[in-house]
Amino acid sequence: MVDLRTRAFKTGLETLYYTGAHRVMAAMWQCSGAIFNLHHIDPGADGDQENRFNPNGSLAITDAFLDEVIGYLVDEKFDLVSVGEAVARIKQGDRSSRFAAFSIDDGYRDNFDYAWPVFKKHDCPFTVFVTTDIIDGKACLWWLILERAIRENDRIEITLENLLVEFDTSSVEHKKQSWERIYWTLRGSDEIQLRHTVAQLAQHYHIDTNALCRELAMTWEDVRKLNQDDLVTIGAHTVSHPCLKELSPEDARFQMTASRDRIAREIGENPKFFCYPYGDETTAGQREFTLAEEVGFEAAVTTRKGMIYPEHRDHLYALPRISLNGSYQQIKYIDLYMSGAPFILYNKFNKVNAA
Repeated sequence: MVDLRTRAFKTGLETLYYTGAHRVMAAMWQCSGAIFNLHHIDPGADGDQENRFNPNGSLAITDAFLDEVIGYLVDEKFDLVSVGEAVARIKQGDRSSRFAAFSIDDGYRDNFDYAWPVFKKHDCPFTVFVTTDIIDGKACLWWLILERAIRENDRIEITLENLLVEFDTSSVEHKKQSWERIYWTLRGSDEIQLRHTVAQLAQHYHIDTNALCRELAMTWEDVRKLNQDDLVTIGAHTVSHPCLKELSPEDARFQMTASRDRIAREIGENPKFFCYPYGDETTAGQREFTLAEEVGFEAAVTTRKGMIYPEHRDHLYALPRISLNGSYQQIKYIDLYMSGAPFILYNKFNKVNAA
């Protein structure tokens, strides 16, 4: 299913690209800039989801591709700016030149090892949105736990919607099909049930969830070293990476303020910017935007797809981003994205998607 969707989406993108329609649309819908969204930067991240079981492959790009993207943006005369500078330009309505800002979610060790040197090479600012439980090595990275359980077993059992279900995971195709069914069922369940189900799965299949997190995460010392670099901004991304929409207002507010306060204790200053976990239309909406403003962040980013326009001045807590997707590691896609054409079509010719 994922492969079919990816192929169909790529076909649509390439139709836009090779017909040149994106150039026409870019002239009609001129943007102010873009904020990029990354997770993992890994030299081995080929993004191949067609020929092997790699369901989270879209979350990782290579450091070589990141280097290529930044070089492309420089050649195309985009200003490389921090998220803070991007927000300042949005507030001021400054359209004298187009900008590009980079943000990385969660706080993984590969950000420190592989992304930071690339950004330094280009003197390019970037923001790391930190989930504090990840840095503490105790977060439930449930999407990775699920991937490991499916990868390492030929058959798994898991409780979904109060029923014990058995899945054949003996082949790559069966693993993909099982992932699709389990992942989206879990995404549709409430936060407590999701984490309980995954904890049971991890226990049954002998997956040490804390060890997995510690293996992947930066330390607080890494975060402090990053923060000492003028190119780096540290932002808040909750305590435990929950779907905020599933929480009570009080719990959602706690996730925002507790992560902000913990980061402040570690680096000596309050983070000014916030990133919603998952961050799409189904997981963060107007209530969450209002909460982020009420607790004192200057702005917040989503994973809603889109470019930045002057109209975002009135929607600083619902800023869209462009995902650097591991399955699309070719500059032609970046060229297409920066025209804004795919996102104008996706958002039905609306510049702002903040409802």
